[in-house]
Amino acid sequence: MVELRQESPFLMRLIKRSNKLHTMYNQGRGHVEYTGLAKRLGLKALETMKFSTTRFTSSSYDQWEKIYRSYPALITAFNEIRELQDDCEETKYMIRGQDYVIDLCGALDVLRPAILLMIKSQAVNIPPWKIVSWLPRLLSILEAIKIDLLTLSRGDIDCLESRDLLPTVKKHWEEINGDDEERCFFGMPVYDGWLVVDRDTIRADAEGRQETVYNWMARSPSDCLDDLSQLCCDLKTGLQRRFDGGLPQNIKDLAIVFDLELLIGQLCAYYYEDGSLKIETDQRWDFELHGDAEFASFFKAVCNLPHVKKFLSESPELNLLPHHSRAVYNKLKSTLKKMIWLGLGGCADKMFVTNGNECVSEFSNYQLISMKCKDKASLDK
Repeated sequence: MVELRQESPFLMRLIKRSNKLHTMYNQGRGHVEYTGLAKRLGLKALETMKFSTTRFTSSSYDQWEKIYRSYPALITAFNEIRELQDDCEETKYMIRGQDYVIDLCGALDVLRPAILLMIKSQAVNIPPWKIVSWLPRLLSILEAIKIDLLTLSRGDIDCLESRDLLPTVKKHWEEINGDDEERCFFGMPVYDGWLVVDRDTIRADAEGRQETVYNWMARSPSDCLDDLSQLCCDLKTGLQRRFDGGLPQNIKDLAIVFDLELLIGQLCAYYYEDGSLKIETDQRWDFELHGDAEFASFFKAVCNLPHVKKFLSESPELNLLPHHSRAVYNKLKSTLKKMIWLGLGGCADKMFVTNGNECVSEFSNYQLISMKCKDKASLDK
């Protein structure tokens, strides 16, 4: 994420424009104007913050969320108190431009899955191999977002109704792209998108007074969507490079062997019918052989540990020799299957929880007949 922030023109521009709001309203007179006006008008006014280059990107992401939630109060304060007094023509286009609000909404949507991954990966109760399943799913989400951005650039907003990949953009797209007189964001009128590409200082008169001349470039909604698509590509490339260069092979192998989400997903091939548990032969074959090679490598390393060798010498009948790997791994799978399908241990109701993190009591009272993974556009199934 650090490399992306330093190399992406899109992010550098968005950070600069967002920091402008923080500069105006984080302290002193500007802060009093902003909070006082918001209180008088009953508007939400969160404390602005500067994008931090020394903290996790997941923390700095809060800057854009706060601007989004406080945008009416921020722009009302600027419009009523500062806009006519501001000597810099660029400022109003930086914070009230159509392209800025599209960038803001788009960045919230495009970066949200990556930020969620960063937060989840920092949890101390998560095994390190979860990243092996999360990263590919994140890349697929970013690819789907890119497709939705292309769909939106063609004007097919109705095609996005069944997907929830661009919720912020979809929520405001029609008001942002209305007619010139009706174009707005949270009810606040927005200007056409213009960017200052460079500026020149010239002598304005014979007395030597100087004047700054700005050179502008128009930026349309299509340009914004193209930039967001490029952000998806850059983010995918950076994440994949980090994953390939920073994750050891043994973690990838452990994910194949021990990731419960993966194993339980394979157990969806079973079903209960006529009083017995059934599965198609080829699917049983896939389930029982899955991960054998990776577990054999892991189990061999375990068997070679000094204290394990000593334990085996004291109890020579234990299955603690490397060639016992398949029998041991099949016991793990068989036990997991019985826990879910046959009620072993009476714990299935705690393995599967509701969105409210509550136990599913039906597992204690009824026989499971069938199950399937609900594979939505999220990091977890």
